[in-house]
Amino acid sequence: MIGVVIAWLSLSPSMAKRKRGEDADEGFIASVAERESEGEEDGDDSDESIDWEDVDLAVGSEGAKEKEKEGEDQKSVAVGDVNVTLKGKVAKKRNEGVKITKRDRIVRFFVHLVHVQSLLYHGFLRNIWLDDRNLQLALKKQLPKPLRKEFKKLRSSTDKVNFLDLLERTMLYFRQRFKIISTALRRLGYTEGTNIDSEKYIGESFASFKEYKAQLLRFSGSRDLGAQLFTCLMRAMGLEARLVFSLPVLGHEFNKNEMYVAPPRDNQDSELKRRIDSDLMFPTFWTEVLNPKTNTYIVVDPLVLPADKAVVSCDDTLPTDFEPKGRYAGRQKMRYVVGYEADKNAKNLTPKYMGFGESNLFFLKKEPKTEALRGSNSLDPTLREADPGGLGASPQKPSHRLKPKELAYEFFLKYMQLYIDPSKPVTSASEHEDELIRRFQTPVAKSYPSTLSAYKGHPTLVLSSQLHKDQVLKPTAQPVHSFQVASKARPRTETVYLREDVVTCRSEPAWLKEGRAIKKDEKPLKTEKFNPTTKRNKRKFQGVLKWEDRELEQGLYSYDQTEPFRHPPIVDGFVPTNEHGTMECFTPEMVPENGVHLRQSGIASVAKKLSISYAPAVTGFSFQSSMAKPTIEGIVVAQQNKDLLLDAWKTYHTQQLQTQAQKASQRALKKWASYLAKLRLLKRLKQQYTD
Repeated sequence: MIGVVIAWLSLSPSMAKRKRGEDADEGFIASVAERESEGEEDGDDSDESIDWEDVDLAVGSEGAKEKEKEGEDQKSVAVGDVNVTLKGKVAKKRNEGVKITKRDRIVRFFVHLVHVQSLLYHGFLRNIWLDDRNLQLALKKQLPKPLRKEFKKLRSSTDKVNFLDLLERTMLYFRQRFKIISTALRRLGYTEGTNIDSEKYIGESFASFKEYKAQLLRFSGSRDLGAQLFTCLMRAMGLEARLVFSLPVLGHEFNKNEMYVAPPRDNQDSELKRRIDSDLMFPTFWTEVLNPKTNTYIVVDPLVLPADKAVVSCDDTLPTDFEPKGRYAGRQKMRYVVGYEADKNAKNLTPKYMGFGESNLFFLKKEPKTEALRGSNSLDPTLREADPGGLGASPQKPSHRLKPKELAYEFFLKYMQLYIDPSKPVTSASEHEDELIRRFQTPVAKSYPSTLSAYKGHPTLVLSSQLHKDQVLKPTAQPVHSFQVASKARPRTETVYLREDVVTCRSEPAWLKEGRAIKKDEKPLKTEKFNPTTKRNKRKFQGVLKWEDRELEQGLYSYDQTEPFRHPPIVDGFVPTNEHGTMECFTPEMVPENGVHLRQSGIASVAKKLSISYAPAVTGFSFQSSMAKPTIEGIVVAQQNKDLLLDAWKTYHTQQLQTQAQKASQRALKKWASYLAKLRLLKRLKQQYTD
């Protein structure tokens, strides 16, 4: 079943594109669409470049007419007695006519998220199947006796056995025994109206655990199944082994690397037969085995990588060779790596395998930091209902400048919470693993570029002169480096700070739209020129500039200077309103105490007829023609009036439906009467004027 879901996601993105996600939070995700469009498509230097092919000089008009018949793209120009025929086509811009809208980018981003969730569950289910005790006993009996004796010695005394050598010999035996006879899981890409044989590339699919177990005991299948079998074999020998899964997920970008490319066919007729999945040079599944002596993990790829690189000890290094890169990477791409343990827990191993290049440092995040992922604005309704606070994540500063891949990684961290038991104690092996990752992080953070352009967009370092207008350094920030800028116009010394010491600030109205208010007696960290966008604010700005000869300014505050916004509580059923007669409810937490937000259509008129105190709920603004129009969704009433109002609304709504049905029936009857009258008229005219 999981294979079918993955194949649908891989082979039918056009179907997903047509399914417009109306329930999506487009306001939050719109930044993804805007940032996705940066740097993905390379345009031509000129829109009117012409490919000149042949120039035919024909004397007289007869030669020109003969050339015109050869193709429609020829054009004849007569100059005196010489007729010059130009043949060629005006070159079109790349991707001309294919317009990628913001909606398309949002849909593709959600396809990416759904695929991530499907693959996570796919690995979780396979890991559960590997814990079957009967399966492990059956596999244990098939291991050669010499290897079984070595593993038995290992359980009694770790000093008598070279554990790394034992794993290498077991891996070599496994490579000889296991036969690859079917295709593995792969990322095909997005298709646009291309007819392909989806069953051929769907990978292995098992209807039940019984079929899965039978295939494992045959020691044959795909390379993915082989890695799962090796993990089960290690657990059968009494070792702690992880099943590691590098998710072959569809990307969210719009580029040629995400488009469908048919895998190479296995040529069974040639003398040198092509090996199955020969274009996949890196594994998708592999195994991590805990060394009982050193209490560290050893990475084992039982089938794909060369034997000299298939077993890697992680005592003092990270296994970065498992990431597809270089000329042999092909279409394989590592995005997320998950390790499934025998106790049904999972761990995010992405930083361990992808390293800490300047584009991957956001992997160091442990929890989602985006406000919409933590709170009730989550795009995943299941998570929102399960934990309005964001799966127990503590409130942190929201990030407003996330790149698309960073935002996707935040969603991945959110989904990983479903496979992690928070009550499980942290083992010493896991602590050593995390410490090793932090150790390899340090050199990157302390490598300082010497040019200004290198600091723009740097993941860990920032120059004080390159801060955005809504950014400020923490009061406790200390410079970590400085260098001289050799400029003839303005030689100077630039100071370098850590990016983690940079605070993003927002104005008071902006924080209010996120359901937060400025704390009492807080002073702004930064003051910026007021930039009006609506006609009302522009008139206010121009009036102050004209009559007071000064510019309006607004203070910017950090997240730590704010607190959750609270309306005054509702007392005795009376709902207070603002000067506009409404109540701002941008987030569910802004609903006042003893109040409830009812979103039913037409419920305001019912409350008015019953003389119940209410306030129209403003949940946002729509901007058009330099004017901000409030978006009103339902009303806010006292909790004590909720049941009465809902009962009355149900009666009112039923009456409205009946009235609408009667009106629709009357309109239909009128149309039928008119239609019948026209038919009778037509019949009479035919009888009267037809011979």
